[in-house]
Amino acid sequence: MLLVTGYDGSDHGNAALARADELALCLGAEHHVMLVAHVQSYQWTAMSNPYQIDLYSLEEEHLSEAYEKASTTLRVKPTLVMRRGEPAHEIIAYAEEVGADFIVVGTRGRGGVKALILGSTSHSVIHGSPCDVIVVRHPE
Repeated sequence: MLLVTGYDGSDHGNAALARADELALCLGAEHHVMLVAHVQSYQWTAMSNPYQIDLYSLEEEHLSEAYEKASTTLRVKPTLVMRRGEPAHEIIAYAEEVGADFIVVGTRGRGGVKALILGSTSHSVIHGSPCDVIVVRHPE
């Protein structure tokens, strides 16, 4: 059995990572954690800075640091995978490549118009996934 978890460093991502760790432990499953560098969130920084910035490297560094903090509590050592691109697309593509049984993602709980305007990684993963998807809500 193989779980793939999409991780973004947010509190919601931390909740998904913790739940995936529980599942991997209970099921005796292999666990792969995906960090997807998506530079859209850094576009304004680059536009306001006259010096060339490697935006992907900034995002990869941010994700790696967040993962290092979060991974200290994991009981099943996962395989760490770094990709660049649109998160939902990369998570789905990787799950197909490795023959994942489950994808685990967090959700911010946006609904309706906010999700339509801002997009939703979990929504896109659900609709494009080659396997079952577990969407973890962050306890608030």
